[in-house]
Amino acid sequence: MGPSEEQLLFRPNTEGQISVCLAYPNSYPVAMGNLGYQAVYRILATTPGVVCERLCLPEDGSSGRTLESGRWPGDFDLIAFSVSFESDYPNIVRMLSAAGVPARRRDRDADGNRDWPLVIGGGPAVFLNPEPIAAFFDLFLVGEAEEMLPEAFAGARGWSGRERTEVLDQLSSVAGAYRPGLYQADYGANGELVSFEPQQGATATVTRRYLSDLDRYPTTTTVVAPGAVFGDQFMVEASRGCEWGCRFCAAGFMYRPVRHRSADGVAADALAGLERAPTIGL
Repeated sequence: MGPSEEQLLFRPNTEGQISVCLAYPNSYPVAMGNLGYQAVYRILATTPGVVCERLCLPEDGSSGRTLESGRWPGDFDLIAFSVSFESDYPNIVRMLSAAGVPARRRDRDADGNRDWPLVIGGGPAVFLNPEPIAAFFDLFLVGEAEEMLPEAFAGARGWSGRERTEVLDQLSSVAGAYRPGLYQADYGANGELVSFEPQQGATATVTRRYLSDLDRYPTTTTVVAPGAVFGDQFMVEASRGCEWGCRFCAAGFMYRPVRHRSADGVAADALAGLERAPTIGL
């Protein structure tokens, strides 16, 4: 089962001034089993002025087109990757190359014959360390998306006809934005980071965004996808982070401080979810 069996629990925008291809660098079942990816899709697809379509890594090795309309990724204004795992890094390059988009930022910037899409990134792997894939991205949004994404795209209704550099400037203006092209990283002979210097007035540090109150933005399944991992479940987020803080585990550090939703909120979402699926996944 795949996209044809989906049921959207929200109404996405059908027109807008800027188009976003929301890419997940793994297969459809993995992408749609990821509650964070679903949440970002809903946020972008309902932001005024934004039209958002999804792209997953094709399992048949084909070039890949968006799930909604079969549109070519290179025709969008932005390609936004939601990156959950370091093992998916090579798939970012594969998906850009398959779309005919130069994978390296410097090659896109140097090509005066084509106005390439901006390539932006977010997700848990970006929280941890965006630097291993910085050469491929115009911008990273570091942290949790619920407040940051609407802030970044707040002016999208007025972006029609804007130059890509102007759009990049707008997206870069929010807290949590890291624009690799404005920083000079120096790696020594052994590959270790020797220095990291901001350029052109960029801030010396980037603030990781986090949501203080999970009940303000309850995260639940927004696309019922039987063909996804956990496709038989309605997913409800109950907490973020882990109080144990084991040194080998990312979640205990990247989602600090630990936050829990209220029991009443989780229960209400779970009961509502039973109308969509036989099982609730917390």
